[in-house]
Amino acid sequence: MKKLLTALLAGAALTMATTAPAVAKVKVACVGNSITYGATIPDRERDSYPSQLARMLGPDYEVGNFGRSGATLMKRGHHPYNATKECADAKNFAGDIAVIHLGVNDTDPRDWPDFSDDFVNDYVELIDSLRARNPKVRVIIANISPVRTTHYRWRSGTCEWRDSVRACVADVARLTGSELIDFNDPLLDRQQLVADGLHPDALGASLLARTVYRAITGNYGGLKLPQVWGDGMVIQRYRPVTVNGTADAGTTVTVTLGANKATAVTDNRGRWSVTLPPMKEATGLEMTVTDGHRRLAFSDVAVGEVWLASGQSNMEFATAHTKTFAADSAMMDDPMLRLFDMFPRAYTTPAQWPDSVKERIDSLDYYLPAHWAKSDVGSARRMSAVAWHFGRVLRDSLKVPVGIICNAIGGSGTEAWVDIEVMSREMPEVLVNWRRNDYIQKWVQQRAGENTGTDEASLAHRHPYEPTYLFATGI
Repeated sequence: MKKLLTALLAGAALTMATTAPAVAKVKVACVGNSITYGATIPDRERDSYPSQLARMLGPDYEVGNFGRSGATLMKRGHHPYNATKECADAKNFAGDIAVIHLGVNDTDPRDWPDFSDDFVNDYVELIDSLRARNPKVRVIIANISPVRTTHYRWRSGTCEWRDSVRACVADVARLTGSELIDFNDPLLDRQQLVADGLHPDALGASLLARTVYRAITGNYGGLKLPQVWGDGMVIQRYRPVTVNGTADAGTTVTVTLGANKATAVTDNRGRWSVTLPPMKEATGLEMTVTDGHRRLAFSDVAVGEVWLASGQSNMEFATAHTKTFAADSAMMDDPMLRLFDMFPRAYTTPAQWPDSVKERIDSLDYYLPAHWAKSDVGSARRMSAVAWHFGRVLRDSLKVPVGIICNAIGGSGTEAWVDIEVMSREMPEVLVNWRRNDYIQKWVQQRAGENTGTDEASLAHRHPYEPTYLFATGI
């Protein structure tokens, strides 16, 4: 009887285990054009952004790729998405989450000049059609990924029309109550990942996948601040104090500086920002930032004058190399002169860099970690001579704390310090084939070749002298 009872119980347990309902997966519909489809990626089935997103999200999610190359959002465009099989399949998929990235192809001269008034309405109708299949669908709209100056349509109107599309996409998100993320952000300064000016490669697609993953999960790695916030820092006096960083979505962040306090809630892109009232000069303050899980505390904070010193070797030139260094050393101990000195991972001397350095530079990781230091012989000897003497004069005349941030790179051209969005609008030719074009000084191109090589594979490597590179990494 005992054996029979045991067998019956075991059978019942097995029956219950095999007949228990499976937990339904969260269905994610990735709606879009060739960038969603994974065009130009050699193994798009594995490396398109939806495929990489599926691996990031794990087995509890089912991700569908409903990208159609060449598709326009507008119904009267040259290849309307709403008339494609992929659109019908996306609706039938009835996703719990829909990630939509459309609008890049609408910048075509065949479309935007004639049908731009349709864009917002057509986008709203697409979202409504997805909601008709699943009223609870969570809609995440991705503003359009970059169109580079290397693309053949850039000068024919796409430059301006891209900006118009981006504004309309933001309007659609507000009108429909959809979440807005941006596919421009992760690729903005990663030109080498968008070789044809439009389609990201597998690494670029991974950045898009990470952007969507974070938006879906709200996981941005917890509370983070730019490294310029730290112990001993100087904050600009008489100006509103803006503090921003990242944290997990929906997190309440509280910032306290002296007697001032402000809070903000992190948006779905992990961003938060608070603004504290202007302060007069002060020393010995403490600043805290907390999200309820992590608490960052910065001591010995001062309020005074803050200046940025950028440029070439004339600015980079260190005080230790000046003829008057020995005499000046007697004046270098000044706790109210604070230095934030940014040094590169590799100097632009005429030598080939190892692959490890090239990889860092390719990923925009050019400057070494830096921190605030009070001026003394040890910290000042490596500091820019121009910047340190300038700070000393300010200290002598103003009698307030002074902070100097130096990120000068010897030999850098002016173009390297310009924002890519500005350069793309004002002088896009500079960005096209910069290692060989006639807009860049020859010695800049020569030094880049000496550091990374001149064969076709080496030309794809980034370099500090590249137009817009130092703005992206140092500003």
